[in-house]
This record gives sequence, C-alpha cells and structure tokens, in this order.
Amino acid sequence: MGIYGAMMKGLIKNDMLNEAVHLFFQIPNPDEIIFVLFFHACARIGTEEALSLVKKVLSNLPNSYREKSNVPTTAFDAFIKCGDLSSAEKLFPKIKKIVTSYGNLMNAYNKNNQPEKTLDLHEQMKFDKIEPD
Repeated sequence: MGIYGAMMKGLIKNDMLNEAVHLFFQIPNPDEIIFVLFFHACARIGTEEALSLVKKVLSNLPNSYREKSNVPTTAFDAFIKCGDLSSAEKLFPKIKKIVTSYGNLMNAYNKNNQPEKTLDLHEQMKFDKIEPD
C-alpha cells in the first residue's frame, strides 16, 4: 500500500470519512486499494451525497477494476449502506458470491419490507452452494 492508501486508511480508522473521500479525489491514478478504501468510506458515511459520489466514481471506474472482486464488492456494500437497493441488485451478479454479500442483500430486502426477495435470494444461495453461517 502506498502513501495515499496509508493516509486514507488512517483517516477512515479515525472516523475522518469525509477527509478520506476528499483525499481520494486528489489522488492521480488511484489503484485497486484506493478504490476499495473510497467505497468503504462512502459506505460508512451512508448519505445521499456519498451515494452520488459512489455512482460517479463507479461509472468512471476503469474496466480493469470492474473485474477485480474487491472493488465491485465494496461498491455493492456502499450501495446497500447508502440505501440504494436497486443499484446494489444490479451490481450483485457481478460480485464474488460470499456469505456476507448474500446476507447484506437479504438484510437490505428485510429492511425494505421485501421478504419474498429475501426468500428467493436464500434459494439462490443454496443453488450457488453457499453455506449460511
């Protein structure tokens, strides 16, 4: 991790989330770690403004990072924590399927009073041979 990554990680660890987001936009050519840290900071902020930034950055994300599991997975988490279930659903097929990603989406469905989608996703989880914990 380079100096920018260390700085962002320190800001996030110390709950200086807006400063971490601001730093992100100062970084020339962010790498995978920087994108992950940015989406993580936005997820923790959880506001409409953070959601807008997530969408902006994701729409301009280089294709090489769209295929790496950590970047889309962290963006998926940011969508859920910022309250954009529709965008999270669209991104879900593109992320690495792990128990926590299924669980996060099921929790979001439950919070949004969509129990039928929770049950459908649970069935999909079994079909994908993901063991619940």
